[in-house]
Amino acid sequence: MRKYFYFRTEAAVGDDDDKARSAMIPVERFRGAIPTNSSGGTAANVITLFFESAANMAGAGQNGEIIIQDTVVLNVTAGKAKDVCVAIAEAANGHPHSDGVVVIADDATTDYDGSTKSAVYVHSGITSCGAITQAAALS
Repeated sequence: MRKYFYFRTEAAVGDDDDKARSAMIPVERFRGAIPTNSSGGTAANVITLFFESAANMAGAGQNGEIIIQDTVVLNVTAGKAKDVCVAIAEAANGHPHSDGVVVIADDATTDYDGSTKSAVYVHSGITSCGAITQAAALS
């Protein structure tokens, strides 16, 4: 069974309606993670995950450029970037789940019926799913 990573930036399930708000990406498309600090501090508080593009094939792009990748940005507690990266690696390599979906970051706190629920993260060091960016299809 294939495994997929799931990400959602939207707090209200009823408003989750486009590719910038949620994504389910095959685990085998994961290419790496880079922790950085977005606030000028010394410890990383952001991790950018890189994936093979969903809309483009590998190879040369426009003007001889290499195809860019899709990214997901995770906001993390400063000093927890390595722990979060380890948790993602463990999730990618762990036993399959019943439905094949591994939730990495789901910011949803309001269900479709208006009831509240807790956000879900693969590690407690994740504070939110910052952004989901799919590279535009090249023509």
